[in-house]
Amino acid sequence: MIGRKKIITGGLKMDKIRDAVNRIVEEVLPHTCLYCGKELKGMQIKFCKKNCANLWHYHNNEKYRERVKKQSREHYEKNKNEPEYKLRQKEEFRKWIAENREHFNDLEREPNRLYQKKMREISEKKGYCKDCFKVPAKKGFKTCEECLVKARIWGKRRTREHRKKVMENVHEM
Repeated sequence: MIGRKKIITGGLKMDKIRDAVNRIVEEVLPHTCLYCGKELKGMQIKFCKKNCANLWHYHNNEKYRERVKKQSREHYEKNKNEPEYKLRQKEEFRKWIAENREHFNDLEREPNRLYQKKMREISEKKGYCKDCFKVPAKKGFKTCEECLVKARIWGKRRTREHRKKVMENVHEM
């Protein structure tokens, strides 16, 4: 009777079979990084960079995430009053804003809108201008004289520009 191992493998050694299967899988299915999806060279590695591995574990492993949060909290508490740390944090934040300007604007839009609404309501109750919040409003109006003039100039400019666009479109036809 032939041994069970020889029947399954057909007389080949398991290492050779594993290598052959790995070669076939690499040729048919490209092996990619679990986090970013970049193609990898070998079957043994799962991530292209250490950073990808850290991010993948952070998003998929609750214990890892809690440990990272605890370590960063401790680091912040230890260094928060040092001037160099504060400068570095400001520089990193400014760099992030420069790289993600649209996202930052979206984050700021709603709080700014709510703040403006609240300030407008407070200034109207006190009788101040609804635009600049500083000067008392003109009698019978919600804005001061200076803001009224600015609004008129802006409105005239806007209508002038609109008329130009309309006339350009008419002449093109």
